[in-house]
Amino acid sequence: MTIKGETKLDFKVQPYIRVKDASIEKVGTKVIAKFKLQQTVMNNVRKIGLYAHPEPSVGEPMRVAMAEQEINGAIDPNKVYQLEIDLPSNSNVLKAGNQYFFRAGALIDAPESKFNYAKAVRVEL
Repeated sequence: MTIKGETKLDFKVQPYIRVKDASIEKVGTKVIAKFKLQQTVMNNVRKIGLYAHPEPSVGEPMRVAMAEQEINGAIDPNKVYQLEIDLPSNSNVLKAGNQYFFRAGALIDAPESKFNYAKAVRVEL
């Protein structure tokens, strides 16, 4: 194949799940995430999680602390899910006075699926 000049290649993708209306904040001695989920396929939702790391690319594979919940079923798009990371229980990796990034994510039960995330939020502890 010979390509001359400007070439455009579009990849069309469909996220299997979306994390919507996410809010993450420090409340007392916990960091609390609240969010809704939107499935775009019939597959079950495998799990949801809240992840913490010093870098903004925080997520399931890159975290120092986490709170996860197995779902293993369909979800109600109107339900508000809530996950919490207890700060005293994680004081060995989440130090008071430092800033960390927190992100909520969800994983659909499909071959080779990856987490979809809300935006990372910076929180000072």
